[in-house]
Amino acid sequence: PKPLKAVMAQAGFTVEPDKVQRLPGAPDFETAEFAVAFNSARQGVSLGPVDLCVPLQTRSGPPVKIYLRANVTIPDVDVSSDSLKFGSVFVGHMRSIYIQLSNPKEIPATWSFGQALQGEGGSWKPCDEFTTIPSRGTLNPGESCNVQVVFHPRNAKNFSAKIPLKVSQNAAKRNIRINASSDALRIRFDPPVLEMRPILPFVEESDCTVTMHNVTNARIEVYSVDFDDQYLQEEEILGRVEGIYSPQMIGYSDVALLPLRQPEAPLQDAVLREWE
Repeated sequence: PKPLKAVMAQAGFTVEPDKVQRLPGAPDFETAEFAVAFNSARQGVSLGPVDLCVPLQTRSGPPVKIYLRANVTIPDVDVSSDSLKFGSVFVGHMRSIYIQLSNPKEIPATWSFGQALQGEGGSWKPCDEFTTIPSRGTLNPGESCNVQVVFHPRNAKNFSAKIPLKVSQNAAKRNIRINASSDALRIRFDPPVLEMRPILPFVEESDCTVTMHNVTNARIEVYSVDFDDQYLQEEEILGRVEGIYSPQMIGYSDVALLPLRQPEAPLQDAVLREWE
């Protein structure tokens, strides 16, 4: 009947065909197939379970009740933490924080992280100092995964950034907010400018004493890029090995992700293995 079709349509259900005439019975039993469709985009259909009891009328026979059930939901993911604090990291170093994404819904959720954005002057600008690994994926219902958020500064500055998180077919806007800062390894000379006293040619030498101060809280190794033979040899090695570079890790093709090298220590084992 028309009222029943209207009720079904309002709930989002359609059945085709809506009637079958003269379906043969014994001894030549026949069957009929009905296609039941549910349209969650129909106006009036809301989130949550949808239940509908549809009577199937049989002429000269008892009625049969068919229960139609659907569950309207939006894919989404839960984030273990949406606010990250990296503290201070030296330029050229990196620090990682792991977060976990989980799917609490009954349907798969496809997620992706966008490019990090740095807040400057009241606007958001692209920022290359933060990378997510992996940057996208799909979680089945009840699944979870760990995501590595990497901070790898190239300049000394303070960061108030965000990384957009998008879930497919979900219009909600979400961000991972980040606070971090970076500092450069710095030294100070005292005096900052040398003033050599004048002398005559071919007489005694003129010398001055300069004091070098480490103004950071880290050990610093100092060498001359023009006269240090070890530095020149190591630069040649680093320029020839290629297997140590991992652009998919931190977004740069000219950066090697290696363990920290302590002052006075040789090149890392990974570099030496590639060189050999």
